[in-house]
Amino acid sequence: GVETALSNAMEISQPLEGWLAQVHSVYRHHREELDAIKDHDDKVERLVHYNVIEQCKNIYRTAVVQQRLAENAAEGRPYTIPRIHGLVYDLTTGYLKRVNWVTPDMDDLYGMAVDEDQADKHNIQKLLTNNAKWVRSKMAEQPDFFEKLGAAHEPFIMWIGSSDSRITAETITNTQPGEIFTHNNIGNLVMQADPNLQGGLQYAVDVLGVEHIVVCGSYDDPALAAALDDPTTFSPPLEGWLQHLAD
Repeated sequence: GVETALSNAMEISQPLEGWLAQVHSVYRHHREELDAIKDHDDKVERLVHYNVIEQCKNIYRTAVVQQRLAENAAEGRPYTIPRIHGLVYDLTTGYLKRVNWVTPDMDDLYGMAVDEDQADKHNIQKLLTNNAKWVRSKMAEQPDFFEKLGAAHEPFIMWIGSSDSRITAETITNTQPGEIFTHNNIGNLVMQADPNLQGGLQYAVDVLGVEHIVVCGSYDDPALAAALDDPTTFSPPLEGWLQHLAD
């Protein structure tokens, strides 16, 4: 998606055009520096980093995050949550890399200076350590795994599922990275007014050429329970999202 936005975002029809235009705006913001990079792969890599940083900023600016940070400060907590971290995944090596981003209220660059009791829960280093272990195990099983993974993106299924962290498409179907193109949201909703879903669907059909589209729900989906109860107990935008399930 980032590479497409760098090249010909405006040659793609809606709704994907509008979605990629957001990434293209990141390119325009850093155009002078990016255009000075002669190697195309290096330019795309730098744009990926800038895009992650801009999206971290967007998360930080949201009302829900600002409200929670204000509550943390009012309660005198020694650390702030949620912490926003920028990571980039390298398909050719399998490794996650940190992006040099720090929220304005954090002294520690990567947000790892927390209470000892909270270290395992909040330390992002745990993710990076586990990622490195996973890479080593994959390389031991199949030395050319990441070389093949980075060579092509040809999933045969688009999977529209729940954002429930207990349900991951690759795990429950025993498939490998690259086989399923996933889109997750609360309640696995498909709405015409959702540009995220519609853009992903267009990309899956027109660009990736997927053969199957699956919508997967869950019997224990807490979003459905909340919708059956009273969506108005939540504030927007979650209230509006759950209202679609209630309807």
